Amino acid sequence: MVDGGHVVYVGSMEGQLLALDAETGLFRAAFPSVLDEDEEVFGAIYATPVLRNGLIYLGGFNGKVYNIGADGLLPRTPSFEVNGDELSKGIVGTVAVSGDKIVVGASESAETGRIYVLNAESFNESCRYPASLDDSIGRVWSGPVVDDSMAFVGDLSHRLYAISLDDCSLQWTADLNGGIASTPLVVDGDLYVGTFDRRFYRVDIDDGTAEVVFQAGGWFWSGIATDGRMLFVPNMDGKLYAVDIASGTVAWEFDTEGAALSAPVIVDDRVVVASDSKVVYVLQANSGARLWEFLVNADVRAPLMAKGSVVYVSSLDHKIYAVDIDARRTFWREPFDTKANR
Repeated sequence: MVDGGHVVYVGSMEGQLLALDAETGLFRAAFPSVLDEDEEVFGAIYATPVLRNGLIYLGGFNGKVYNIGADGLLPRTPSFEVNGDELSKGIVGTVAVSGDKIVVGASESAETGRIYVLNAESFNESCRYPASLDDSIGRVWSGPVVDDSMAFVGDLSHRLYAISLDDCSLQWTADLNGGIASTPLVVDGDLYVGTFDRRFYRVDIDDGTAEVVFQAGGWFWSGIATDGRMLFVPNMDGKLYAVDIASGTVAWEFDTEGAALSAPVIVDDRVVVASDSKVVYVLQANSGARLWEFLVNADVRAPLMAKGSVVYVSSLDHKIYAVDIDARRTFWREPFDTKANR
């Protein structure tokens, strides 16, 4: 995540949140400051940090949600912990922050999950779906998306849920025939999401009626980017699909030559996408024409981030690249040792 100033925030698989200078890549702060066996950490961090009003909200694979001051990375309140089995509960998806509410999708066991709504100020639980005494839903890896007073989140048991932020009451469910790991996207009154059945769906936000937009060759895993006219949808078959929103058809597709699990990013009239090919591609958004590409040293799974013409790429070999796609050059590449004593 890149803030509005000069800081890049990144979470590591070792369970550390880092703040780096966006201009130079130099280390600024970390939470926890040191990783050791006695200090409380996230587990692994799969989600993207969310910054609101100087606070960072972030869930960890240990089943905890943290509220951390962006300046200095100091916890503001005690963490909130979801219920469930200590060995298998966890948070994979990015939390959603809307007004005074935080929405969290969490797994509570190897098979089950639940959706939690927290108060952003007190960090106390407002409600949960299903309620404590009700049977849980399937395991949740998807991050929720919020539109108006509703939250939408999918589970690995093939269902997409719409719940009220006020009391966590269920408004509708949609069975999409495949596990849902990616975060849905809301555009013009419709939800868009891909599943493990290799189909990409459009879902009516009011009643959950679903239709297939297209079918790909692999699972849909990562997030979706949009410029308001097109949806840019990566797939594990290695392709980036551009869907024309007005017509509901695939306008073009581009083969990245590696499983695409990283969410793309839009920069002006270009879309930037990465994959397990260890290549990051800059494409013309309206046509899919390849404009430029650059190599990294490892697979890219984290979502791409941008500030102006600079795209930030985090690879699996613990490096972050800052690449100016206008100038077509990498102006810093910073390795980060997540186990170092800072």
